[in-house]
Amino acid sequence: MNVAAGTAGVVGMAGLSLGGGYGPLLGTAGLAADNLLGAEVVLADGRLISTEDDPELLWALRGGGGNFGVATSLRVRLHPDRGLVGGMALFPWQEASTVLSRFAGLIADAPDGLTLLLEMTVAPDIGPCLVVVPVWSGEPWHADAAIGAVKRLGTPINSTVAPTTQKDLWGQFDQSVPNGMHWELRTRNIAELTPDIIDLLTGWAETRPGPGAGIGLRQFHGAATRVGADDSAFGLRTNHVAVEISAGHGPDEEPAVYRDWVDNVSNALAPFALPGGYPNFLLPDQAEQVAHAYGAHPERLVRAKESYDPEHVFTATPLPDRDMLKNYTPQSELRR
Repeated sequence: MNVAAGTAGVVGMAGLSLGGGYGPLLGTAGLAADNLLGAEVVLADGRLISTEDDPELLWALRGGGGNFGVATSLRVRLHPDRGLVGGMALFPWQEASTVLSRFAGLIADAPDGLTLLLEMTVAPDIGPCLVVVPVWSGEPWHADAAIGAVKRLGTPINSTVAPTTQKDLWGQFDQSVPNGMHWELRTRNIAELTPDIIDLLTGWAETRPGPGAGIGLRQFHGAATRVGADDSAFGLRTNHVAVEISAGHGPDEEPAVYRDWVDNVSNALAPFALPGGYPNFLLPDQAEQVAHAYGAHPERLVRAKESYDPEHVFTATPLPDRDMLKNYTPQSELRR
């Protein structure tokens, strides 16, 4: 059996699930939050609450983060393992524009079974490059065609894409996330990867302050888009690309240059972005993004916070508050 988990094994399952949870099975299994069936939570006053007795708490936990109490147990949905095909395909940076243009077309028409991640990064002994991480979790007989389309994005330098398991996939990705790194993260959502956005992102990637800085593109499609907007606190349920702007650096390095870079990339992307962003990567001072990160129900989420944690003891992902809601404009009106 497989579980809707993250891309890397070092990512904690609880925090991932409560904040949303993009992962390699997203197209067929949805977000990790969509597969949260129940939880037991200890509130700040010491009470133990089960979501079986309180469905509103389950709604809030599915995307609202660990902001209501301490989740002491989670019950999650498992999925049959029909045989995964996945891994990493590296493409030379010289082909960045071509690879990204073809990637944009591929994610626009990708079947549920193919979930894709692309990283503009720096690989040891290779230098700047693009790493595409495809995972096929659909019917096995369609895997060759789907993976073949990925390999035709450009001229692969090398590839580890093959029949695999979740554990092996996590192991491959964990090698690129060494222990001891400090991280600066920003996030934006875009409706599609347009030529203007490709030019913007490749230009900023070339100004990265160090080899640990990069830009990731996470596809949101398939099963995750078919969850009702009222069924969870997670906000954006239409097809989109989550842009992860990250800068990893050592503990002895000056963080300001890395922080400036992720802020600059995020600000440059803002005019092209959808309202909000991925809650697991947002900061409390990003008020406008936070206010729109939870879809059409920020008021409902504020009420849940006031009900379960009125003293605001717990802080995980940033939540909207009453002050933010004073200037809140529904996303439907923002798109007009």
